[in-house]
Amino acid sequence: MPLKLRELEVLRTIMESGSVTNAAQTLHVTQPAVSKTLQQIEDQLGFDCFIRQHGQLVPTPEARALLPEILKAMAAMDAMERFAANLRTLQSGRLSVAAVPSIVHTLLPGAVRRFLKERKDVEVSLLSATNTEVIRLVAENQVDLGFILTPTEDGHTLSRDVYSSELICVIQADHRLARSKAVRPQDLRNEPLIALAPDRPVGNLTRRAFEKSKVPLSVAVQVSQSTAALELVRAGVGVAILDGFAMDDLEAAGLAVIPFRPVMHVTARLIWSRHHPLSRLAEAFLIDVDATLKSS
Repeated sequence: MPLKLRELEVLRTIMESGSVTNAAQTLHVTQPAVSKTLQQIEDQLGFDCFIRQHGQLVPTPEARALLPEILKAMAAMDAMERFAANLRTLQSGRLSVAAVPSIVHTLLPGAVRRFLKERKDVEVSLLSATNTEVIRLVAENQVDLGFILTPTEDGHTLSRDVYSSELICVIQADHRLARSKAVRPQDLRNEPLIALAPDRPVGNLTRRAFEKSKVPLSVAVQVSQSTAALELVRAGVGVAILDGFAMDDLEAAGLAVIPFRPVMHVTARLIWSRHHPLSRLAEAFLIDVDATLKSS
């Protein structure tokens, strides 16, 4: 049977103090209690731990050999207790989050900053991925939380909507449509269109809008991220239909943002595993996500 932490503490204290009496005083217990514990220790170990010399208890060679292991075991236990205390007070641990790029660039920087402000020993892992990949990572419990864009259905995760945006059309500021109140598929019939891939939520919605308007969709450039689409618009390649996330300061870049019609919403959605409870760190992070949204 392995020695218990209390027995290790008694053994170490006797070694340091040189007597059962002194050890009892240090540990705030009776001398008979220390003597009984020492006897139990020696019975379990199968050898004597002390010999008496000149009124002192002197560790045997076996006990001296054991001392470094005792110290390591107690140090490890102390470290574990401190770590558990940090987990209890949310001051230590690791939080992993996966999100689609548009949410990585908008909501999460402020939320992570707020979350880490009082948690210097917490590590946050932030992964940018596609909708499908984020869902897979959450469903397989490889990350604590995921942020995706709707429309998406999945049976392995739970979810709640975070915030939403209408689709927009991004064009150069001197484009013929730049002063329009809204842009419709009919207005883009002869325009080179920069569109997100059909497996992306915005790309899917774009194709639905054109189908609904009975306008043929002719894509000049297909991209996987809105940042790439913006660069192509800046370069004069064409016009882009995007979500409204991460679209600040486009006027300074010589671009115009026009509402796209028919109105179609894309929603940022938080997901977590249906089969694994959220950690306390994850729950605390969600509070900071909500606070960041309220302050934006």
